[in-house]
Amino acid sequence: PQAPVKRTRLITYCRRIAAILLLPAIIAVVALLMKKDYQAPLIAFNEVTAPYGTVSTLTLPDSSKVWLNAGSTLKYPTAFTSNIREVEMSGEAYFEVHADKEHPFIVTSEGTSIKVLGTKFDMKAYKGDPCKRITLVEGSLCVSHQGEERIIKPNQQALILDKGIHIK
Repeated sequence: PQAPVKRTRLITYCRRIAAILLLPAIIAVVALLMKKDYQAPLIAFNEVTAPYGTVSTLTLPDSSKVWLNAGSTLKYPTAFTSNIREVEMSGEAYFEVHADKEHPFIVTSEGTSIKVLGTKFDMKAYKGDPCKRITLVEGSLCVSHQGEERIIKPNQQALILDKGIHIK
């Protein structure tokens, strides 16, 4: 007669365990389903090209200002949503970058990258031109090209050639 009592206790014990584990299991399944349906927001980009014979002026979403020389192109997001503010350019542009130490400003052009915290500089990097020039007016820049990094200071110019970065 004692076997049915033990069996009843075992069944009751198993039901309690199942009830305790059921809620976390449901939460985990719902979380996985929600994560599966989540898609990262698509970032829209603007691309501005200055017509030949003109200079185009634009203000970026972070209040930085850019003057594009004739025939130059700048591609930038409609909003800076990540930890970096990154733009891509071809041609020649003068930048007045809004200072934000927590969100560095990065300009890329055909394998060359410039990291900026808040500064004024000119960059000449026409597509197919073997020499890129970055002239710093104010602040400081970190210029990177093919694994080499150089810091430039006001009134210095970085020349980027196939052989590396040269400072004048």
